[in-house]
Amino acid sequence: DKTVLLKEAEEQGIGDEPWLGRELERFRKNRMIAIYEHVEITSVVEITQEQVLAHFKSTNRDKALRIAGVMLATVNEAEEVRAQLLAGADMAVLAKERSLYDPTREAGGDHGRYLRKDGAIPALQGIFSMQVGEISQPLPMRYKGKVNYAVIKVTDVVPVEIGKRSYKQVYEELFEIELEKRRQVLLDSLMAVYSPELSTDQLAELSGGIAGQGEVDFSTAAFEQTLCTYDGGRLTFGDFVTLIPESHLKPEVLSRPEGIESLMRDRAIPNQLFLEEVRLKTEGQPNRRIEAAVVRKREDLILSTVRDRGVDDQIPSPSVEEARAYYGEHPEQFQTGDEIVVLEVLVAFEELAKQLRKQMEDTASEQEGEELARIYTIREGLAHHGGRLELTKFGRFRDLYTAALEVEVGQVAGPVSLPGGFSVFRVLERTPSTIKPFNDESQRRATGYLHLEALRRGFVEYVRDLRQKYGVNE
Repeated sequence: DKTVLLKEAEEQGIGDEPWLGRELERFRKNRMIAIYEHVEITSVVEITQEQVLAHFKSTNRDKALRIAGVMLATVNEAEEVRAQLLAGADMAVLAKERSLYDPTREAGGDHGRYLRKDGAIPALQGIFSMQVGEISQPLPMRYKGKVNYAVIKVTDVVPVEIGKRSYKQVYEELFEIELEKRRQVLLDSLMAVYSPELSTDQLAELSGGIAGQGEVDFSTAAFEQTLCTYDGGRLTFGDFVTLIPESHLKPEVLSRPEGIESLMRDRAIPNQLFLEEVRLKTEGQPNRRIEAAVVRKREDLILSTVRDRGVDDQIPSPSVEEARAYYGEHPEQFQTGDEIVVLEVLVAFEELAKQLRKQMEDTASEQEGEELARIYTIREGLAHHGGRLELTKFGRFRDLYTAALEVEVGQVAGPVSLPGGFSVFRVLERTPSTIKPFNDESQRRATGYLHLEALRRGFVEYVRDLRQKYGVNE
């Protein structure tokens, strides 16, 4: 089958089409650049335990803070309270008198536990550089569906040892930082050696031509345009199109001089200089592994193209009647997942979530649960709905839906760690899976199934015809 497909591709001349050459040259260069970056950047970077520990400390992960705070409705009120605190006012008194944050107001603003930086919400990340007794600037924080302003005081600090999970996280973060530093140092040195200069007139002419035609010119003449010169060589438009991803070669990007110039500075010139170094180090000798990979890539591209043109492009879209018939014959493929209604409270702190779960478990009253959600939830737009959420298999809240599948109606679950915080919820209703009606969505799904089946059959028939065309005898 592969042989007759390649034979057909040869007859169609696919192997000689310009796009294929460009794509293979891009593939070859990417492989060469990847090897160079591994040798000169990735393999050079070493992160020691001392560096990890130093970064752990310098990013204020080595301590946990006990804090107290006052939350106000406006930034002006927060500034006023901050001034009073700086003048010596008692945080506990101010919190009890003025704080809008119910969970800590009666405790004089004290949050009741120690916070670590990696577990703190974004609004609190900056406080970990503060010392005991220091007062923060007003920090915007969402509460009860509104943006309020909190003034935080650090009341105590305790040291934190680095654990396995933290070590791995800090190591990876530091490795990425050092990789970028090494890359920039290397690139700066190459820039000094090769002294590249953009040909601004040529860039303007090229972008103007693309703007006028509304498409990118891939002709030989266009490829010869010099976009950059450097000591020992030049970078042409032909080089340019094989040094950046195909997805960036769009008329709307290249029709603007600044669009081409940005791609040149950020991608094309660095890659071209890397390639010059590869050629110097290898003395122009081809890399056998890369060339073998190029041969395989060429074959894969040719096979996929001949299939696209001989099968995929020839298969018409199924009709509405065909989609409806498929829907009727395969009802199991159009089942919905369970639909679940929950009453949820999402909060920033796990300890608060645990307290709220106990409160929700202690009452079966839906109204009291809704009141908790109105007071505490930080899920935007849900406070005035009393925390009620309708969850579906393909809806917005996939993580919460997955957790709710394991919970019986009437039960309370959580805290569940979600991207936005810690969730506690009660399952109120569950509607079992049903068959979707035949609507636009079902029609699209049925059309997709039919199209895939038609492609499979079409490919089998296409290869069978090619076997006959080229006289295959088994």
